Amino acid sequence: MPIPTLTGYAKYLWLAIPLLGLGELGASVYFSKRFPEVDEWRALSSEVRALKRDGDLIAIAPEWAEPVARSAFTDSLMPIADVARPDEAGYARAIEVAALGNENSLLAHWPVIAEHEFGKFTLRTRSNPSFKPPRYVLTEHAVPPELSVSQRGPDGELSSCRYGARPASSSSGLLARPAFPRQRFACGPAEGNFVGTTIIEDQQDRARRCLWANPAPGELLVLSFENVPIGEQLYGYIGFPYFRFRDHGWPKVSLSFAIDGTPVGTHDHLPESGWQPFRLSTAQFQGSTRKVELEIFGADSRELELCFYAATR
Repeated sequence: MPIPTLTGYAKYLWLAIPLLGLGELGASVYFSKRFPEVDEWRALSSEVRALKRDGDLIAIAPEWAEPVARSAFTDSLMPIADVARPDEAGYARAIEVAALGNENSLLAHWPVIAEHEFGKFTLRTRSNPSFKPPRYVLTEHAVPPELSVSQRGPDGELSSCRYGARPASSSSGLLARPAFPRQRFACGPAEGNFVGTTIIEDQQDRARRCLWANPAPGELLVLSFENVPIGEQLYGYIGFPYFRFRDHGWPKVSLSFAIDGTPVGTHDHLPESGWQPFRLSTAQFQGSTRKVELEIFGADSRELELCFYAATR
């Protein structure tokens, strides 16, 4: 059998040209559809910064890419207060950074007022049709003298919770409690008996920044916010770290609110329900500045891990 020579193969070399073209086309399609890497998000940050105004929310699509985006955009574009926001109502506008044509489900009903394409990214400026800014966020003023905290024991006596720097939290690992802040109101012998700002996860695994207010079992925790501008409504959200409290069997927790000693309402919350809203009318005090008092009772023998956001509007 004769051995083929290079000359014999030469007539087939022309086939390499379309094959190379097909390979190049396939590679182009693959890389155009491949999800952006951190460097690609980082290269987009200047475009996002040019569009963002003070008070705008940066929202990422798909939502699971938010950690990658925040690593690239840094805290200057995506501060933790925005990432772990209570909801979207307080933002008049949002810059939606969408990779590969995705859409953020939380903003899908917001009208698009401008749209720009940058490679694999679409930057959409959206306007909030239900913009309701808070008048005063109580939980952003959780420091003396704006907030004082005390605890009432079974004997009825009130004891003040001391505010200051505490040792680093022992929280760590998948089943651990949220990280505890260094600056907090210490209210009992247990490490978790305190009032201070932390971050929990809700029933959709979204981060929520809130005020941890954990009374000792069987005791009443009293939070007094001074000089609060009152609107027509006192509203907010209540939640527990969902991974740890998602099972049935936990008792409901009651939060009672009063303004200058006048009760304005009580909200009952089941820990397994996740991050849930509450609304209380304060119309009778609208336009004035008052003291808002909140009472939380820890009836269960186990420690609570309640965290809440509260504001007026």
